[in-house]
Amino acid sequence: MTTTSIKEIRASSVGVKVQGNLSGTAAIWSFTILCNLMAAYFYFISHESLKKPLPEWFFIPFFGFGALLTLFAIYVTASRILFGWPIFQCESNASVPGGAVEGTIHIPKPFAYRKPIRLRLACVRGQIQHFVGNRNFVRVDHIVWEESRTLDQYLAGTRVEQIPVNFRVPIDAKPSHEFKAGYGIFWILEAGAKTSILPFFCSFNIPVTAHQADL
Repeated sequence: MTTTSIKEIRASSVGVKVQGNLSGTAAIWSFTILCNLMAAYFYFISHESLKKPLPEWFFIPFFGFGALLTLFAIYVTASRILFGWPIFQCESNASVPGGAVEGTIHIPKPFAYRKPIRLRLACVRGQIQHFVGNRNFVRVDHIVWEESRTLDQYLAGTRVEQIPVNFRVPIDAKPSHEFKAGYGIFWILEAGAKTSILPFFCSFNIPVTAHQADL
């Protein structure tokens, strides 16, 4: 008798899809507060230090961006309060090309089923692009491969506590790896559904190795 290896992967985002390392609620709020403080600081400097202050319309994009970030942070916080922090319990430590991504997404705080649940597995090529003349950089993602499906096996109003997952990784799939030479390969599992209050959404980084021997 063989024993199946079980690995739990915590969701990298809840409520909305967050790119990069800003996957924690505290980090999102920190970034939001910082952006709003910077916008207010430059507005104050413009009106107090410059002989000819910049026009009011010049600051509208900055304060608008800060307002969007604030709504974003509130949305993520509310989603975490409503749904908790989902965990994907997969049946192996890593998947391989030609193998499967199988397991169950466990939702700590179940939601009432309304419409089909959307599942998506994607291979993403993340590339680091540097700005000319400074050390700042941005991560740009490109979809290499993806597959989507829906689950409509529940009756309306059913409390959804678990979401079954079963995807097949292409035989020629690229293994996942962190950033090397400016780019990285990431396999992302996503689940989303409409609820009576806020849309449910969570995503997970799934390890995909090159060979069975790597497991």
